This record gives sequence, C-alpha cells and structure tokens, in this order.
Amino acid sequence: MLTPTRRRRAAGSTLIELLVALAVLAVGLLLAAGLLVQAYRMLAQSGIELRAPVEELAVARIRQDLQGATGLARPPLLPGWDRDRLALVTPDGEVIVYERQGDDLVRQVVGGGRNLVLPRLVSWRWLAVAPRLVSVEVVYERAAGARHGVVDPAGPIGGVTGVASWRTLRVTAALRGAGLGRGW
Repeated sequence: MLTPTRRRRAAGSTLIELLVALAVLAVGLLLAAGLLVQAYRMLAQSGIELRAPVEELAVARIRQDLQGATGLARPPLLPGWDRDRLALVTPDGEVIVYERQGDDLVRQVVGGGRNLVLPRLVSWRWLAVAPRLVSVEVVYERAAGARHGVVDPAGPIGGVTGVASWRTLRVTAALRGAGLGRGW
C-alpha cells in the first residue's frame, strides 16, 4: 500500500525537477541559437566574398605573392616608399613584377604572360619595411555606386587630385617563400 507521500511522488514531478528540466532546455536553446547566429554570419561573409570586387581580389593576390616570395629581385633604390616596379622572386626562381601601366596595376611573370590586376589605379607604392617584410598601398578609383570601403576625403597618396571617389587598400606581409619562415 502506498503512503500519502509516496502517492504524491508517484503522481508527478516536483517543482525542482521541472525547473532543472527547463534550465537544461534553455541551455540547449541558447546553444542552438548561437550556432544559428554563427551560421548566418558565415553565410553573410561568403556572400560578401562572392561579390568581392576586383580590387579586393587584386589585394588578396598581392598578399599571396608577397607571402610566397623568397625575396625582392631588386632592392629599393632609396629608403622609403617606392613607386617603381615591385619585383618578387618565388621559391622556384620565377620573378613576379607589379608595375603601373597607364591607369592599371599589372602583374607579370617574367617570361610569361601579363595579368591585369587592378584597373582604375590612381596611385600605388611599396615599402621594404624590413629585410623580409613589405608593405604595399594602392589607391584606386571606386566604381560608380560602390557602397563599401572607406573613401579618404583628403585625397590619395602623393597629392593626386581630380578623382571624385577613391579607396586606399594596404597590405603588409612577410616574404616567407613557401613556408620557410614562421610568424606574421
């Protein structure tokens, strides 16, 4: 025969058991919501990357070439920023040259073909910050209706004027040469 206390326990859950179950459910929902927010951010970032303008891809290519280079083919003539060609040596001995041709920044593998990298170039420069660290800065004219990036109202580097809308992109990378160096 069941006593009154046992009868109450057998009939259902206590308030504490219910609160513990609700707390576990709340933690589970919070984790699921966090995963949902993270998945949404990843989706939004991949959408941005798919719509990445040529300029962003060009800077990514410059960064990739800098990080894959073993050194400079030609050291800078003077200390400080250089607006002349940037020549990088790859681990297999190829030379990749970046230089301005008209209103374009052009990437060329010596002995190979030309690759147009950045159209509507306003200005560009590079600096050997340290023996194996190079900084590149490019200023380009923004496409009409562009809504991304930062427009420098004071003007691009070198005092170039007459451009209605421009954007400056900078990349600094270590010359690692196919994983020979670590860091950066």
